[in-house]
Amino acid sequence: MNQKTLKQEKIIAGADILATQMNHWTLFSIVITAAILGKREPPFALWTVCALLPVLFFLIRRYTNHFLIMAGSHLLCLVLLFSAPVSGLAVKSLVYLYGIGLTIYSFSLRIRTEERLDGIISPTVAVGIIALSLFLLHYDKHFGTDICFVGITTLYFICYYIRSYFLNYLYFLTVNTGSTGYIPRREIFLSGAKLSAAFTLSGMAAVLLASNWGWLAQLFRAFKEGIIWLREKGFFALIASFFQQESERPPTRMGNLSPANPASMAMEPGEAGIFWQILEKVIGFLVPVLLLLLLGLFLFRFIKMVCERFRQKKIFMKSLSTDNTRDIREKYEIKKETRTQRGFFAFLNPTERVRRIYKQRVWAKRGSLINKENTRLLRTYTARECGNLLREEQLAIVYEKARYSGDECTREDVKRASGKV
Repeated sequence: MNQKTLKQEKIIAGADILATQMNHWTLFSIVITAAILGKREPPFALWTVCALLPVLFFLIRRYTNHFLIMAGSHLLCLVLLFSAPVSGLAVKSLVYLYGIGLTIYSFSLRIRTEERLDGIISPTVAVGIIALSLFLLHYDKHFGTDICFVGITTLYFICYYIRSYFLNYLYFLTVNTGSTGYIPRREIFLSGAKLSAAFTLSGMAAVLLASNWGWLAQLFRAFKEGIIWLREKGFFALIASFFQQESERPPTRMGNLSPANPASMAMEPGEAGIFWQILEKVIGFLVPVLLLLLLGLFLFRFIKMVCERFRQKKIFMKSLSTDNTRDIREKYEIKKETRTQRGFFAFLNPTERVRRIYKQRVWAKRGSLINKENTRLLRTYTARECGNLLREEQLAIVYEKARYSGDECTREDVKRASGKV
């Protein structure tokens, strides 16, 4: 085993423990199916305790080099597992087979692999096992355990993505082992771990919540009850009482001004009062206006972001020169572009025309640059190499001026690039 730092050992141990839990809880879907089909309760508590077995086996084979200690500890764990009370023949058989298989697998890893690390059930196989178990339960008309399988799937992918981050970080350390510069490993790991954990947990929480609409129905029901309470006893009821007090005042007699049918002016039973009618019209007006404002704000921010991104371009840094040598290596930096002549008719600019002519000419004659004998990529050729191979030396010189010099081209340069001079 290669010499690794203590921190790397912790990351390796964390990745392997995640792998053991992924496998352990994926297989639990089979145990749940067997228990329900056998009309037994799924052994959630027992299986949770059994989740410690693969972790213990990993720690034993990882840090123990004595056969007797390893064999004795594995057998002791098996004895404790067999002594646990399990109801149902099918569930008991599966639990015992799981313990025996886990022991044999742990010994095989210790013997045939150098790192002694657990493999994982691939995502395709894991989803297939969970989907098949759920199908069997639905086929037998058992519909109350869907949330368990959703939880198992969510837990699997949480462990999968976090483990993938650990392995990628270890690969990064392996690649940069021979680096002579200082690498802030702890800062890199912590910054990436926070983002990975936040993204993974929030995404899986959204999946878990979206898979069960019961909580959403309860949320809407509570919101509806709150609106009703505000209408009948809360702030809205207080405002409505002022309108009712005004309407309850006795009318002033001003002759016989009553309509022919006074009953026609009375509100029908169940009809909303004038306050609620006004409130409905106000809300009906404000909601579309608010949505339009939000849409306009979104479009404004989006267009602003696009414009800022397209104002940036990659340019060459000034070449570093000494007395007898010159550094011609391409070094990039991001610099905001000054929009002096950029506009709708920018494509008519002589510099842009020269670059367009060069690209069209090279692309038309690309067969001379790329063939069976020469498999070099087209983008790896320099302008001077293309000009020499295609006998377009004049075009290459003009293109280098347009592309690298920073000087504006003239109409004469366009004619030279076109071959009219």
